Amino acid sequence: MKKGMRILVQLSKGEEETDTAEMYHELYFNHDELCEKFIKKTGIKATGFDEKNINNWFEVIEERVAVLKKQSYEQSKWELVEMAAFLGNQLVKYLDGEWYHFVSKDHESCSIINCNTAYSCTNCLKVLVGGYTKNGMDWVKEIFLERCKKKIVKNSYNISKM
Repeated sequence: MKKGMRILVQLSKGEEETDTAEMYHELYFNHDELCEKFIKKTGIKATGFDEKNINNWFEVIEERVAVLKKQSYEQSKWELVEMAAFLGNQLVKYLDGEWYHFVSKDHESCSIINCNTAYSCTNCLKVLVGGYTKNGMDWVKEIFLERCKKKIVKNSYNISKM
C-alpha cells in the first residue's frame, strides 16, 4: 500500500473512533456497574479526590489504554466506557456532582454536572475517547488535576464569619 493511501485509511479509521449514543446510553444507565467492573478488572483504588489519587488513577488508565490500543477501537470502546464510569463516579462522590443525561432526536450524551469546582461539567467519555484516539491521556489527567485545584470548599465563607 502506498504511503498516501495508508494515511487516508488511517484518517478514515480515526473518524469512526468516536463516542456514540449507544455508549452514552450504557454509561448513564449503568455507570455504577461499569465502575465496579473497571475497579475489579484493574484493582484501582479511590480514597479521595486529590493529586495523589488522580495520578494513581491515570497510571492505571494509561496502562490499560496501552493495552487497548493493540486492539481495534470496536473491541476497546466498552472499556473506555468503564473508565468514564469510574471517573464520573469519583466526580459525583468527591465533588458532589451528578450524572446528567441529555437526549434529543439527533443526539444522546451524558456528563457530570454541578461539581464543587469552578467548572460547570465534565463529559468523561468524550475526553477519554479523545485521549485514546488523538493525543494521549496527559491532557485528560490535567482536566482532573485542574478540577482538584479548583475545588470549592462548601460554606467556607459562612463558617469563617461565625
